[in-house]
Amino acid sequence: MCLDNDFARVSHIYYIAYDPVEQKVAATLPGGEVIEQLDYVARLSDQTIESFRVTRDLTRNHTRARWLRGRDSDLGARGDLVADSSGPRLNAHKVVRISIADPVNVSTTTAVDGLGEPGDELRLLAAHRSVRPAFPEPISTERIIYERATSSFVSDDQFAISGVTQVGQDEWVAELSHAPHGYAADSLNNAGEAIPGCWDRNHNRLQDSDEDMTGDGTWDKDDCLPVEVANLFVRFDAPDDGLRLNALVEDRDGFYQTPGALLDTVSAGGVDKDLGLRVIYPAGMSMVRIEVLSPTNSRPIPAGQLALLHFQCSGEQCSGDAIKAALSLHRRAS
Repeated sequence: MCLDNDFARVSHIYYIAYDPVEQKVAATLPGGEVIEQLDYVARLSDQTIESFRVTRDLTRNHTRARWLRGRDSDLGARGDLVADSSGPRLNAHKVVRISIADPVNVSTTTAVDGLGEPGDELRLLAAHRSVRPAFPEPISTERIIYERATSSFVSDDQFAISGVTQVGQDEWVAELSHAPHGYAADSLNNAGEAIPGCWDRNHNRLQDSDEDMTGDGTWDKDDCLPVEVANLFVRFDAPDDGLRLNALVEDRDGFYQTPGALLDTVSAGGVDKDLGLRVIYPAGMSMVRIEVLSPTNSRPIPAGQLALLHFQCSGEQCSGDAIKAALSLHRRAS
């Protein structure tokens, strides 16, 4: 982790020379002194750390480095790596090739093209280079193994942002509600026979006890509602330059993860569920992932207030209506 670019705090790759004859580290300082240990704090203090840093982008992490080739005296290069490159929030992964120059601080990093479509998450797993003798030149083959994740999202109309309220100078709260619809009710066919609704999960036309999910002695659409929510996303990266949002989800003991009244205890009129919020950045988008977990019961979640989502808003266009219009609800399609 690089301490001399605190605004991003990303991981970098450093080159530390090794003497194979003496079998020990032999890193050379700018003044010519050879050291056997690279003391990061000391090199930061005397401002020589730049002489060892291979990666230069102060906004991206570089991890999982794999050697492709070693020193090439003819080219004056120390070798080539491939590595996993990601944004400061460990998002927007791609595979890069790093050519380590001599001196190290003029090394170059370039994206490996042709591995996927724009927006795909590409994570490096392994790399290998082989050389086969041939005339007039040896044949070099380079292979990498990588993971490609493609995510697509579609809008979700089973939930709604029902209101946005200002609670601080730059802080706003959006009310996320469950608004279920489209569940099949009991009906009659052309012969006048009763056709059970969505509650008849095994299609035997009998009112089985385990199909009365609400436990109220009736078999109806309320028994079809979800018990948990695991595929709901609120997108908040508004395209308007006059409106910039930052999700405030926090974590344990950090507050902000505010369950709605619907998830309260049964004695308080709720269904006793747990709320989980996490900010993610799939394919360059900014989203809050919503999870409603049910570790202690299987009660369906009816219509009502699911969660209160906190956002920090900056820009000239911050208002309840503008923020509500900027937020959109999605579910993952792939």
